[in-house]
Amino acid sequence: MQPDLPRLPECRRAVELKLKLKYIEFAGPLPIPGTDEVFTTLCQTFPDRLKRIPDGETGHRQGPLHWQTQVFEQAGLSHFLKDEALLRGGGLDEVLPEVSIDPALELDTRWALSYEYTQMVIDSSALRYGHYAIASYQAFSKHKIAGTIPPCVKFQVSLPLPRSFVAEWIRPEYRETAEAQYEAAIVRAIEGIQDIIPHQDLAIQIDCRVASPAIGTRAVSPETDETPLLAVCVTRLARHVAADVDLGLHVAPSSGGTLQSTIDVVKALQRPCPRPMAWLHLSLPADTNDEQSLQPLEDLSRGTKTELVLGLVRPRDEEGSRRRILKAAECLGSTDFGIAAAGNLVDLTQDDFEDILRILRLLSTPSR
Repeated sequence: MQPDLPRLPECRRAVELKLKLKYIEFAGPLPIPGTDEVFTTLCQTFPDRLKRIPDGETGHRQGPLHWQTQVFEQAGLSHFLKDEALLRGGGLDEVLPEVSIDPALELDTRWALSYEYTQMVIDSSALRYGHYAIASYQAFSKHKIAGTIPPCVKFQVSLPLPRSFVAEWIRPEYRETAEAQYEAAIVRAIEGIQDIIPHQDLAIQIDCRVASPAIGTRAVSPETDETPLLAVCVTRLARHVAADVDLGLHVAPSSGGTLQSTIDVVKALQRPCPRPMAWLHLSLPADTNDEQSLQPLEDLSRGTKTELVLGLVRPRDEEGSRRRILKAAECLGSTDFGIAAAGNLVDLTQDDFEDILRILRLLSTPSR
């Protein structure tokens, strides 16, 4: 008679108890009042689990990219924006001080529609990323000297993929001009950031929001699939990031996207890139709740030098987060990945945000 074998749930539970991920990642705006508070909160909560730390995109930047569209509105270029961009509302608590345009120019319709004026507005919009990064690095440096931020943690600057920004917010008839100008301005922002921030302290993340249904779903035709254009845009930006600056990619799917379609996009973005990504942060679709929905992770490939971060943790769902991490480890055949929150943290209540921090800490272990 064969001995009784442990039941599968008991085996899985034994593995779960040993499963501890070695680092935590954050992306996007955080529901924390200021940059100093972001650094102190994250470093006090995860003193030995962070490799990179963002500034939290505090203040009026907490509306995902909406503060960028407000620059267009203030400059009299609202006609560039999709209706949904204009209907978002809120986002800015102040008049952005860097926009300084001669009112006389705004009265001249021909000039307002000209290439030069548009370039000035887009520069004002995109170059803000450089301004904010350099200002936040001053706070980062201060906290690093004080010992709040560990010596090995880098300052993470997140920049939007121009093609994603244009696809999400700009009307089709203006996209060609706006994308070229916006990309040129983002490149100048990258160069300015790298001129000021020491490279050993810097990590740059390209944020690719797969926002259009034509991008984020499986049922696309070669004529409507923008994935190749996204890949070309990633490749062009990557060439401007210095070789001694860590480069990462964050991919977030549309509301209608699936995990399989998101992974297909990730593969396409990585394939032509002239250098390996230091890390890949994958935000999972909102409906990735059960273990079966994580099965496409088996198809995910990455370079040996690329760290993987998965957004698997949800508030008030410690057990579900643990199960998703376990399933992800099974699909990947490894526990060598980091974890992050699922979804936009800025949309959470303060209690839910604190619960996310608690679960992330519980399901991770010191990496150094």
